[in-house]
Amino acid sequence: MEKPLNESFHDGLMLIALVEVLSGEKCHGKYHKVPEKDIHKMENITIAIEFLSKFVKVNVNSNDILQGNMKVILGLVWRLILRFQVEEEETEETKDMSAAQRNKLAKQKLLKWCQDTTAGHNHVNIENFQGSWFDGMAFCALVHAIDPSLVDYDSLSPANAKENLRLAFDLAEKHFDIPQLLDPDDICADDVLSKPDEQCFMTYLSAFPVALLQRKSTDRSAELDKLKKEEEEARRRAEEEAARKIREAEEAARRQAEEEARKREAEAERKRLAEEEERKKRDAQHLKEVEESAKEKARRKAEKKAEKEAQRRAKEEEERKRLAEMDEAKRIAEEEAREREFEAERQRLREENERLKKQLLDTKTRLIGKLKVHVHEARNFKSKVDAYCTLFLEKQKDQTKTIKKTKDPKWNAAFEFYVSDLKAALEITVFDRHWIFSDDALGHVQVDVASLEDGVEKEDWFPLKTRKGKKDKGKSKGEIKLSILYTLEK
Repeated sequence: MEKPLNESFHDGLMLIALVEVLSGEKCHGKYHKVPEKDIHKMENITIAIEFLSKFVKVNVNSNDILQGNMKVILGLVWRLILRFQVEEEETEETKDMSAAQRNKLAKQKLLKWCQDTTAGHNHVNIENFQGSWFDGMAFCALVHAIDPSLVDYDSLSPANAKENLRLAFDLAEKHFDIPQLLDPDDICADDVLSKPDEQCFMTYLSAFPVALLQRKSTDRSAELDKLKKEEEEARRRAEEEAARKIREAEEAARRQAEEEARKREAEAERKRLAEEEERKKRDAQHLKEVEESAKEKARRKAEKKAEKEAQRRAKEEEERKRLAEMDEAKRIAEEEAREREFEAERQRLREENERLKKQLLDTKTRLIGKLKVHVHEARNFKSKVDAYCTLFLEKQKDQTKTIKKTKDPKWNAAFEFYVSDLKAALEITVFDRHWIFSDDALGHVQVDVASLEDGVEKEDWFPLKTRKGKKDKGKSKGEIKLSILYTLEK
């Protein structure tokens, strides 16, 4: 929350910072960064007033600011606005003037500037910093005088005061960076006391001369930039022409040097080829001698290898015969052991099959019907999901495939379940598959077997409901289309 003006200045820190920003200079007085006692705050205020006195003649008591005297503080703030926003730089004429005289002179100069700048504009008669500005025409005339392209002044009417004010303030802020310090609603208010005073108008209007100077400076800079670019372009073309001629001369010299170099390279290549041919002949003769020597060594090595291989095969044959005799006896013993194991396993399987047959027969006697379920599709999901369904009935469970990235998945999957208890219920849950984290349940539907008629297929859209906390329990999360056929076991 922003502090009131009297509380903002009571420790001197905000006043020092304000003067530093307005003047662009740094306060060199040693003040207390975190003043806790009144004596420290008083010292900060005194340093701030001394610092301010370098730029503005003020007669302010430090104790008035410490105690939050709004009249003194507001007077000081207005003096800062005049000095740094309205008044011009100090001259010999204004050097010895009092603050009141400076104020009057600045007011006269600003009023004269506004009158001169808007001269020739219809419906404008600037005589003061109050009523002359209420219909907005004078503000629009200032904007038009600075940049005629921004507003069609002749189309404006004094009867549209609020629209004129809003147009001028918006254009000044957008094109001249002048903040909207005035409010059209306040200026057009019926209550005279609600209208801004002349200080407010002067503060706002003081930014327009600066905007005009900046615009002229910008236009002059643009013209100078254009001339500079033309000069640079002419110089660039001259430099390019000189560089082109230099490149042509260098290119001619380079081509001549390359031609001489090619001749030298051709002669060197001829000598190299002759030497290469002679070397190849010597290498071919040497290679032939090496190949003949290698062939002889390979033949002798092959003969020794063949002899060793024959000896190895003879030993291996003897070892193979010995191992074969041992393996035959071992094989016969292992086959007899496996035969006994196989006989025991066959007996166990026969007993297991008998038990399973009895269990199947018992189960079949308890069956009271079959349930055929066709899962068609779902709809009305709030966002795209990777959807699949799980179906559960009396410990029987099945599920559909996953349909990716859709709000209306279509499965068209058929399932069949056995029913042994009329009180059983078919539960179908739709999930959003996550490939890393656990899947999210989007909703479920429960169909009691007792609610189905024998041989009558029930096809309908069933609302999906959530099982999450009490807050969402029972709320619909989309719909699923099912076809369910229950038939009694004959």
